[in-house]
Amino acid sequence: QQKGGPRKLTLPIRSTDSDITRLLSCGSFGNLECLSLAFTHVTSACAEQLIKLPSLRYLNLWATQFGDTGLLMIAEHLHKLQVLNLCETQVSDRGIAALLSMTNLRRLNLNSTKLSAEMFESLRKSLPVALEIDVRYTEAW
Repeated sequence: QQKGGPRKLTLPIRSTDSDITRLLSCGSFGNLECLSLAFTHVTSACAEQLIKLPSLRYLNLWATQFGDTGLLMIAEHLHKLQVLNLCETQVSDRGIAALLSMTNLRRLNLNSTKLSAEMFESLRKSLPVALEIDVRYTEAW
């Protein structure tokens, strides 16, 4: 582990919000750019810890219990995010609307979320640099 901590981290599928809190409080994670929490038991509550990762560019929340409340926090604080995977999460237009200001996003996965066709059009207009927006199995599909 180098000064500033690891650049990439994948947590085991049994991980919870409290595991993330414990992990991030016991070391340096200022260099962390890539974090995968896919298929874990995390919820929006972990966003309070995630926003403490200033270098984060890639965040995978696939098939977690993450929702709008957490997404609002992420959008407000993690401006360097380039890749965000929200596939099979509980996010809806309420939280997705906060992504309209995240101009650094390059890839956004909203597969199997509560994304509406109207919000998808807003995303396409506001995030023209986003190379890939996955909207399969949503109203926008």
